[in-house]
Amino acid sequence: MAAPFVDPNGESDSGSATADPNAPQQNVGDPDFPPQRSAPPSADPEPATPRTPGPADVAYTLLAFKDHSFFAVTEYWVANDRIVYVTNYGENGSAPLSTLDQALTAKLNNERGVNFELHFK
Repeated sequence: MAAPFVDPNGESDSGSATADPNAPQQNVGDPDFPPQRSAPPSADPEPATPRTPGPADVAYTLLAFKDHSFFAVTEYWVANDRIVYVTNYGENGSAPLSTLDQALTAKLNNERGVNFELHFK
């Protein structure tokens, strides 16, 4: 007679109908199925690899335009009647200052606790 089924948690099953017939089985004392053992915890865990900050990790200001487009920017200023900006992805852009919806831009940023002021260069 075969040895009783033992699951990885060490609980035995005497062949009850609740055992999954498709589950891997381990027979006690079978050299083809040595007991599974977990590795002991490491005394010195490996330090976490520093992660490069992504666009979501960078503080940003929202710019809202009259055409209903929005940009998350890390820097912005006004030069030659244009709003010039650097997106949170690091791309440079600019648009005519007249296309910026200043009221909506201020509202969206104030709701997020971000101060919005136009700076001229």
